[in-house]
Amino acid sequence: MLEQVLDMLYGLYLFDIMIFSNIWLYIPLMIPFFFYLMFFMMKWAILIAPIWLPIKILLDSIFKEKKQYFVPPDNLEVNIKEFKQYLKNKKKGE
Repeated sequence: MLEQVLDMLYGLYLFDIMIFSNIWLYIPLMIPFFFYLMFFMMKWAILIAPIWLPIKILLDSIFKEKKQYFVPPDNLEVNIKEFKQYLKNKKKGE
């Protein structure tokens, strides 16, 4: 099974190389080349997703920084009152 999948991928790769070897891809200002290159990259990202996607998920789970959410302190109301008092005093001082 694995050998058949690898043979299919190798055949598709050889087909893509054959397309990139055609001169008609380069003559009109390389525009067809860039379109086929974008198609080539998307196609191969999808074709080999079973290989790179589990690796990416594993690495993301290992090296991902944990999100730190804001947890208000217990004395938040006191801090708000002190801040309001500070603003009032500052306003009076000006």
